[in-house]
Amino acid sequence: MSMAGVEGMGDYCLLDQSIAKPIHMLLIADPRTLNEFVLERTGKTGIFQEFPQNMYMRKNWQNIQKALLPDAVMILGDLINEGRKWDNVKWELAIHRFNIIFMQTPSLKQAPVFYLAGNQDIGFGNNNVSYEAYNRFRTVFGKTNYSLKIGNHSIIALDTVTLSGKNENLSLEATHLIEGLKMDSNKAPRILFTHTPLYRPPNTDCGPPRQNNRHILDESISTLILENVRPKLVFSGDAYNDCEIRHKSVDAVEITVNSFNFAMVS
Repeated sequence: MSMAGVEGMGDYCLLDQSIAKPIHMLLIADPRTLNEFVLERTGKTGIFQEFPQNMYMRKNWQNIQKALLPDAVMILGDLINEGRKWDNVKWELAIHRFNIIFMQTPSLKQAPVFYLAGNQDIGFGNNNVSYEAYNRFRTVFGKTNYSLKIGNHSIIALDTVTLSGKNENLSLEATHLIEGLKMDSNKAPRILFTHTPLYRPPNTDCGPPRQNNRHILDESISTLILENVRPKLVFSGDAYNDCEIRHKSVDAVEITVNSFNFAMVS
């Protein structure tokens, strides 16, 4: 993704090429790296799942770094397959494996990497978010809600996984970020990153050859986000299918990014 201008964003997000250098951000969705938990459940057949999937992602990650030289990277959640179910020992092994797969090439530019938490990482909504998984994810990967400036754009990373639940201890940080953005008078165009796609009506046409997604946020939560954050562009993951739609209420394009793991693509 080039921050100097993305198709569908209109004039709001176009930089003057004579005075600004484009910033390129690489987006990776739902790698869902396999691990010991999956192997224990599937037995020896799990080895034939783990090796090609993880090796595929490792090779692609290396090639992408060399070919694109991104200025920044955003991983849109679901880092580890079923990571929320693990005890701490297995979690540490999973993190070690994840870091091997997504190790940055020393000879290339070390682009900063940002993360979102996914339902595979910490759970989802009211009853399924694990406090233990939530806290250890933040210990390793940092806050799950944050805003920053890259180029002349405001980057908003919103934890819609916990925001979808009623536990205020978990969702308070996301709520505060939304409220702060509502009051913020900064005119820099906003790009929103969310693990779970925003609401869209049933049978929404995602555009050829894209498909509709089965897992989306509630309409009320999506409305709250769009009306207060008012992004010009939205990127989401949590998908076996990709999609591109326009939220007409705020004239924002949302692009749902397909999984980086070939086994998760339908």
